[in-house]
Amino acid sequence: MLEVGLVRGRLPLEVTFRVSLAEVLLDTVWMVVSAPRVEGFEQWIYATHAALSPGLRADAEAIHALLGKSSALTLAIHRTPPDDPIHRDAESFIAWLEGLSEADVDRFVRATLDALAAHCAQERDSALPPPSPDDVETLRQCFLEWLDEGQTERVIALARDPAALRTCLVSAVTRFWEQFYRDEYRDALPLMERSVAYHRRQKYAADFDAVFTAVTGRRPPRECGDCAELATLIFVPSVHIGPYVMLHRVDGPFPSLVLLYNCRPTGAPESVPASAVQDLFPPLKALADETRLQILSILDGRELYAQEIVDRLGISQSAVSRHLQLMVSGGVLAVRREERMKYFSVNEEMLAALAAKLKGFRGKKEA
Repeated sequence: MLEVGLVRGRLPLEVTFRVSLAEVLLDTVWMVVSAPRVEGFEQWIYATHAALSPGLRADAEAIHALLGKSSALTLAIHRTPPDDPIHRDAESFIAWLEGLSEADVDRFVRATLDALAAHCAQERDSALPPPSPDDVETLRQCFLEWLDEGQTERVIALARDPAALRTCLVSAVTRFWEQFYRDEYRDALPLMERSVAYHRRQKYAADFDAVFTAVTGRRPPRECGDCAELATLIFVPSVHIGPYVMLHRVDGPFPSLVLLYNCRPTGAPESVPASAVQDLFPPLKALADETRLQILSILDGRELYAQEIVDRLGISQSAVSRHLQLMVSGGVLAVRREERMKYFSVNEEMLAALAAKLKGFRGKKEA
């Protein structure tokens, strides 16, 4: 654990780097389930999604709908001691999941329903009270946003039956581990451990924004919220998350933030700082696609809302949304919300900085 210094009027911000099998396994399931809607993950995520059996895919989608839309389950994992076996052994983690009480599972579901209600209310620009598991009609309104009718009915049934949901969770995680992730985790573990060891040796500035940027190569997203009072920052490495970070906030007397970050080596030449490579990866990943370059051209010198971009490209709205999401995450587009509309524009400052950083990659000068 690193103490990165004192900030006037506050306790020192503690920054921790750790490998956690439990956290990365669960978040990898969420990534695989989200693969059809998100571009930019490492290719293994998309190949694994395509290889899921119909039964495992349905179960994974159900537990993601009820447990992955909030951080409640991940935060329960976070509250276990760092030396708990669930952070290094899959059998221990699965046993921990089996030991969850029905009250625990119900609490996780209610946290997800609160998050869903807030999301639906924001999208519709109207108030939507948090539904209870027994509020079937409101649940149906929320889940039909992204699930088909058959899957929605199953998810509603599981929301009302914590014991059945726990069984589904244990079964899905066990099958995912045994069929797909055991060997992948074994191969990825040395990279994650090297990343953790490297960051533990660094001396970072006593500031959340500076630490976040130093580790991820990105500016903190708005989803981080107000981090001025954070007591602890926990970084967990991943080899599959691509240009994204995954955030789990723990509020309370000593608030914490758990972040899953990309730990793949950059392979930068010695003359180019590693931070420069980390800065380059997200925007270049966001631009490495013909459709996304078309979007950049369409937005040259103008601001458009999503449907206007769809009309100009002539492809599906869902496909355009995935491209826009990656471009905003990579920093090459700016987005602002006005009433119920999202307007997109080119982030000129980011593109200028990208061009400047690329100049650092030069061939060896001839004598």
